[in-house]
Amino acid sequence: MFYGAGNVLLNAYLPVFVRNHPDMRVEPIVESSRASTSASVTTESTPLLTPLKTLEQEAEKANRLAAHISSRGMVFGYIAALVLQATALGTIYFLGVDNPIALKIPIFLAATWWAGFMYPTVPFWLKARPGPPLSTTSRSTTRGGTARRVLRYIGFGWKQIWMTIKEVGRLREVRIYLISWFLLSDGVITMSALAIIYAKTSLQLTPAGLALISATALVMNALGAYLWPSVIAPRLRLSVVPTMKLLISLMACLPGYAMLGMVWPGIVDTLGWGALTNAWELYLLAAVFGFLAGGVNVYGRAIFSELIRSGKESTFFSVCFPFRLPCY
Repeated sequence: MFYGAGNVLLNAYLPVFVRNHPDMRVEPIVESSRASTSASVTTESTPLLTPLKTLEQEAEKANRLAAHISSRGMVFGYIAALVLQATALGTIYFLGVDNPIALKIPIFLAATWWAGFMYPTVPFWLKARPGPPLSTTSRSTTRGGTARRVLRYIGFGWKQIWMTIKEVGRLREVRIYLISWFLLSDGVITMSALAIIYAKTSLQLTPAGLALISATALVMNALGAYLWPSVIAPRLRLSVVPTMKLLISLMACLPGYAMLGMVWPGIVDTLGWGALTNAWELYLLAAVFGFLAGGVNVYGRAIFSELIRSGKESTFFSVCFPFRLPCY
């Protein structure tokens, strides 16, 4: 519960970072004593609305900035996860899989790692987000003691979620995005689970082999999160939305490779490999999957952050968080 709440609240900072970034701020115009003759004076020929092309350029600029910030955050997160995973695997290796303590120590390390790095971030590093604080002086919050005040805040939170769900129903773009993201994340999670089951049953991979698949996907997650917005998309001259479409299209090809044996039944007899009949194919597919999933996570969060109305970041991300793509 606390892990999910922490992720939602931290994700809510992304739109705030983008809107307050120096590159997104417009410098105020200083009027001179001869302002009446300057070009900045509003006249009858001055358009009342900002041109559509300018709005599109600003939106694309915000999307690119959001993808850049999201990319850096995810890369550091993946590196930290890889360090923790290596530590946990080392503990299991030295203590032995049959030792009951060997599985308890990694769980303890994961909880300690999360608490040790999450807690100092909020009170000491992050500034307070803009917006009015929750009221603590009104009669409805002070009457009944601390217990009732906590219950009222919990009720207030659920009420905000319900109001957000109703607001999503009125916002067409957000509604389409959430439905699409649900379908995408559900398909990816299903594909990941089936790949693990297939590796254990059909390919007879050992626990060490499964751990290696997980580590491979995690490393490629970090590379994909960094390279897609920084190198690949600029080289291809693709904006944020077309890059997201390309990533989803490439990810849709992965199940097609696994189903290749249905289209070409004699592929293994002809080539000696194909259709995930060898363990190295699964490792390769895990690497490609991780590389693409890293980019999808970065661009998905960046696009959604730009659809959120200012002041509603945490509640909108709380609706989107259950449909998050897996890290590996």
